[in-house]
Amino acid sequence: MRQGQQPGALAVIKYGAATRMSYFAGLGKAVAAAIAQNRIGSPVCLRAFFQLSADHGRLLQTMGEALAAASQWFSSPPARVFALGGIAAGEITAIVEYAGGQTALVCVGVLRNAPPLSNLLLIGNRGTLRFEDAPEIGEPGPANRPLLSAFEKSLAAQAPIEVR
Repeated sequence: MRQGQQPGALAVIKYGAATRMSYFAGLGKAVAAAIAQNRIGSPVCLRAFFQLSADHGRLLQTMGEALAAASQWFSSPPARVFALGGIAAGEITAIVEYAGGQTALVCVGVLRNAPPLSNLLLIGNRGTLRFEDAPEIGEPGPANRPLLSAFEKSLAAQAPIEVR
């Protein structure tokens, strides 16, 4: 929390894409640094939306990277995921429940005649953190394989799947 900032006030972070790491690795580190500074307390809920590529084939990779980044912000591992949408439709959504009761809603869609968009709101027990970006996307980064696998199974089954 910044000096003079009241508990519960909105914290805004910025991430510069000038590094060689993947976009989500940089985003993950920037948000983790804000959390480590105790700006929002313990994260309890995340809403994130990404439109980063017009390529339908990159939706799962983008979701995997987004889930990997999001999972490092919570103090407990993912327990269950429910997937909605479809690759052909151009939008997929994950609702992730974590073992400690935290929740993440992550949406990834294809880019439609607009610049890339990254928007997230992380709610903690003492404040919120908002992040917006129009990033330049480079090389893909690592995904949380067990969580992405459970997401793919949930997408096919249209039912919640336990993360193993």
